[in-house]
Amino acid sequence: MRLFIKKLFTLLSVLLLLSGTHIPATSQSQAQSYPLITDHGSLIPDPRSLITDPRFAPKHSYTLISLPDDWQKTLLTESGALAYDFGPGPYARPLTTVSFAIKGSRAQSKYSNILQTLDDPNIPILRTELRDSLNRVLSLRSFARVEPGYTSPNLSDQILQGVFRHNGLTGVQAWIRPDSTWDPAFASAAWGTNRAIRYQAQVEPGSHKRVALGFLEGWKGSAKARLMELRVEGAANLTVDPMAEGLRGKPYVFLMDAVDLNGDGQLAIEVHPTPSSPDPNVFLSVFWVFEAGFRADPLEIATGKHNKEASLYVNCGFDALKVAPEARYDVIRAQLNDPSASLVLRVQTYRSLRLDADRKRILADGQPFILLQHPIVSIHQKGFTWEFELTEGVRETALWAVHGKLDQTSGFPEVQTAESQALAYWKEQTTIPWGALMVPDQRLQYLVDTSIRNIYQARERVDGRLQFQPGPSVYRGLWIGDLILTGYAAMYASDTTAMRLYLEAALPFQNEEGHVRVMVPNLSLYENPIFISSMVRYVLAADNKAWMVARWEAFRKAVDWIRFTRDKTLTDPKALNYGLFPNGFIDGGISTPGADYGSVWWAITALEDAVALARWLGKVPEATAWESLRMEMITAAEKAASRDLQTHTNGLEFLPVLVGDRQPKVPQLGQFSYVWPTRYSAFLQTTNGIMASVRASNLRFLESTLQQGLISGVGWLNDGLWFWLSG
Repeated sequence: MRLFIKKLFTLLSVLLLLSGTHIPATSQSQAQSYPLITDHGSLIPDPRSLITDPRFAPKHSYTLISLPDDWQKTLLTESGALAYDFGPGPYARPLTTVSFAIKGSRAQSKYSNILQTLDDPNIPILRTELRDSLNRVLSLRSFARVEPGYTSPNLSDQILQGVFRHNGLTGVQAWIRPDSTWDPAFASAAWGTNRAIRYQAQVEPGSHKRVALGFLEGWKGSAKARLMELRVEGAANLTVDPMAEGLRGKPYVFLMDAVDLNGDGQLAIEVHPTPSSPDPNVFLSVFWVFEAGFRADPLEIATGKHNKEASLYVNCGFDALKVAPEARYDVIRAQLNDPSASLVLRVQTYRSLRLDADRKRILADGQPFILLQHPIVSIHQKGFTWEFELTEGVRETALWAVHGKLDQTSGFPEVQTAESQALAYWKEQTTIPWGALMVPDQRLQYLVDTSIRNIYQARERVDGRLQFQPGPSVYRGLWIGDLILTGYAAMYASDTTAMRLYLEAALPFQNEEGHVRVMVPNLSLYENPIFISSMVRYVLAADNKAWMVARWEAFRKAVDWIRFTRDKTLTDPKALNYGLFPNGFIDGGISTPGADYGSVWWAITALEDAVALARWLGKVPEATAWESLRMEMITAAEKAASRDLQTHTNGLEFLPVLVGDRQPKVPQLGQFSYVWPTRYSAFLQTTNGIMASVRASNLRFLESTLQQGLISGVGWLNDGLWFWLSG
């Protein structure tokens, strides 16, 4: 029984992070506090504490309604609004929302009562009920249209004739509203979160060009808040600040003389985060390719005056829309219970809107955006909030939000048919593994099912490979650490193929040293060990020895990287991190690189897994060498931990996250870095000795910080609750 509870708790801690839907409160449960108990040296919850308590659900949440593996990642807010245009800051707020509202009511978030439910957790057709202070009820049903025969699309990386983009097509369509002086392209942005933006432009082989790159910062408010390095083939790298003068709304254009050095007819145009930037997330608004020797004032280029003189002109931020094979439609059906009330369509956006009344549609930046079932009789605009009033007496209607190439056929699509088709698709689809994970509690089963669905909805095909992603908005991309969250969850749900595809999407990022490194510019030392352990666990779960044999050289290089990296600490026996790991990026509110215990724990865990795999494959020399390295690192880690274990002012013992740190101001800051690997490592599961003391003392210390069952003060905000660590 305890083993089952332990595994269930492990799984739920993964899945609860990924669901955007609240637990349906079918009954009221009372929260009680029970102590942690020990099971073979591991601290796990007392079974009596496993009670679902929905009272402390987050105030704000988003739910995916989009299709599995699709390029369009539509989210629905907790108040039933379609949410779009997430950019590289603000990081968790949509810049465009679309929904119906009751005329005269306040903003959607101010309704006196909001209820949002799913009829079936496996089917993202959401019901949202909004009740205002006059007891008027607006009922919404929201879903994504599914074309018959839908399959996971494989988008081309050619966004325009002669222009390619690699490593993802992420971007925001309306990040800022530029002054009318400037080229409208400055409203949008391609973005990269902890990764570079990479374009290639076709040119004559060996030719010289002049490239102009344009930026308009939509989030930062001061100079030196976001520094980026421009890399154009044939030109010296250039570090730029898109807020150099600290003026909001001022665009910058940088000119670089480019040469096709390798003669392949492809000119590399890239934006990279710099190691010194306070924010590692980059963007690019627009770029031009001119003939060599082109001369113009950068601010003149920014007005769009020279657009026609460019051989290539790329408005960034629309890349996925440009290559989408067909349009995507999101649908909201609205019903109002009060015959004396009227409906309005409320849109908040930086996009430039215009009503095409004859065709009952709203255009955004000249392109169809919202199709309406009923006419609009009046428009009210205040700032970036628009209210489109429907004909009086209309209490039941629908809208379609369109993304990509609109089907120009006339007439409004039949809503009931679209909903029936969506319902049929979700019942019949075979991408998501239903029914493999069953738990006794019905409400927890609801969360498990919605979470698994969200994992596959957030997945995406990038450069021809399917990759799981932490989320559908800003943190949309390949992250090695999430192998243990989304990848393992897929394996727990019996989908080992998905885990293999995820690993194969990461393998091309292995560098010459053997490091599988995706996140830049920060050096995350636990990326590689997590990748090693994940390869081993996949091979064992799928019993796919042949796959590992074919990739043995890459695996061996990844493991040997641990030795190479650890050897960097052996030059000074007096160093606090002697025999451990050098400085790296830790995350969790610790922004300055440092030597941390978490990276060491992950490295030892990876060596445990690598030794077991090498023995299974009969690779005796490698198994012997890696076991020797593992024991050396354990000896060094135990010595350092004995030295650094200390007592907080509350009397509880803890080990600091940073090696050698004495009395840190906030001891629990960044603790996820070594609490996280605990359940995967035999080294951390010992029942006696210093590591047993470290594990038990730190978990007890973290328990003392709980607020509503969550660890407080562990991330970037002093009063924040970081659900990842708490899980």
